[in-house]
Amino acid sequence: MSTAMHRIQGLLAYSLCLGILLAPRLQALDEPTFYRSPAYGNVPVYNVNDWTSFINIRGLQASADKSFNNRHTGNRLGLYTPASKPIKHVALFDDSGPQELTRLGLGMDPRPNSPVTQKFWTNSPDPKVPLTGLFDNLPLSCHGKDGAFSLHGRMLVNEIDFTMQQNLVWGFFGYVSLPYRDITIDNIKLHNHGADMIPVNPIDIGSEVPATYSMTEFVNVDLPEILKENGFDCPWNTTFKKHGVSDLIMAVGWQGYDANAGDKITALGGRMHLGCLFPTGVKRNEDLVCAVPLGYNGHWGLLLRMSAELTVYDFVTFAAQAGTTVFFREHRYMRLKTSKAQEGWFTLEKTRVKIDEGSLWDLQGFVKFDRFFKGFSVLLGYSFTRQEESRFHLQDGCFLHTLAERLSVIPSSRHDGSKTRTFISADTIANSDTRYHGWQTESLHFVAAYEGIPSATKNIDPYISFSYTYPIFGRNSFASQVFAGSLGLQFSLRFT
Repeated sequence: MSTAMHRIQGLLAYSLCLGILLAPRLQALDEPTFYRSPAYGNVPVYNVNDWTSFINIRGLQASADKSFNNRHTGNRLGLYTPASKPIKHVALFDDSGPQELTRLGLGMDPRPNSPVTQKFWTNSPDPKVPLTGLFDNLPLSCHGKDGAFSLHGRMLVNEIDFTMQQNLVWGFFGYVSLPYRDITIDNIKLHNHGADMIPVNPIDIGSEVPATYSMTEFVNVDLPEILKENGFDCPWNTTFKKHGVSDLIMAVGWQGYDANAGDKITALGGRMHLGCLFPTGVKRNEDLVCAVPLGYNGHWGLLLRMSAELTVYDFVTFAAQAGTTVFFREHRYMRLKTSKAQEGWFTLEKTRVKIDEGSLWDLQGFVKFDRFFKGFSVLLGYSFTRQEESRFHLQDGCFLHTLAERLSVIPSSRHDGSKTRTFISADTIANSDTRYHGWQTESLHFVAAYEGIPSATKNIDPYISFSYTYPIFGRNSFASQVFAGSLGLQFSLRFT
């Protein structure tokens, strides 16, 4: 929290130095996530008179069937391009790595009435009892890629953003934004990167145990039963559908604009928002494998955004924006890793945690050719969006207690045959999940817009735009392309 607060203080200090440069634009404060790239949301507002109102409705569609993953330098599987080489796309749910299905139950605390889970991972607390599960004691790399799967899918997000700004006096304004999202993820399937028949636990516990086991049988027959035994609502390949409002933003701000700055630099402007993020969106369903939240997963937040721009010869506008959102700590039940060897979206054990959600921040730069033909404009932009690593603090002292008991006393290599104690850090294992180690997206934005020509005699000015966002680089994020269209009006309301 302290690092994020320092960032807010730095941005606030910088914004104060902008003085009159605080811009007269209605910024549709975007809510990008790891699964949806940021969309351009700067709507022009040339009338900054007191009590002027602005309403904007933006519709967008984001789609993805691939993800960015660049953290696998030296990965044991060799499935992905090392970070030192050009990045390539991976399967949609391999954003943090492949699905290591043979390690799914390692370290788990045994659940009652879970015979299929126990068939593959014994997890006895007694160190004298051998681990006899079929997938116990497997080497970390059987045949290089055995047991590793890619999890494919296709995501479609339809979104409508409602935005309103009400100017007050002396450049101050109030702002409200509420998105509505409809998310569908379908065509979910697993692709095996290794052999179908893999060697199982080398411990000889009887002739009934096969020397190899079919991963096709495991995925089609055993995996659905394992998920059911551990409290999942549906099979892993169930289509995900969710719709509803995302997170509400309410903010206050200040803006300034000088339309007669000089002969060459003909206009200067800037603005700043300071607001609150309300968690009105539905949280992620922990009992579905391929589920995502509608917003920021139930987190409250404080946000700060500032922008500045200058126009040259009444034709070319250069603009820059920066913003950050700091999230408050939350307590909830989540499914976490029970072994550092696990990887992917499949996690079985649920426990209560306190979450320090990583701060979200972004930088954007744009070049706009203003109204070059009867109100038509073209804009080219670049954005960098990043969320920092999230941290979990376990609130359940029983999490991983079976593994802790088993490792508490192990034989020592001392000649006197004495025992030694080995301790594990449950927090370290829980925080080793790379899905929560932060994400980032770099995107290019292309916008065509029509803006009403401002006039002192007009109380209403229309605005319409169409934009396309193309993600060029990312880490632990879906490579989603975004098509968007905005329709806006600005009109003056006189209360005095």
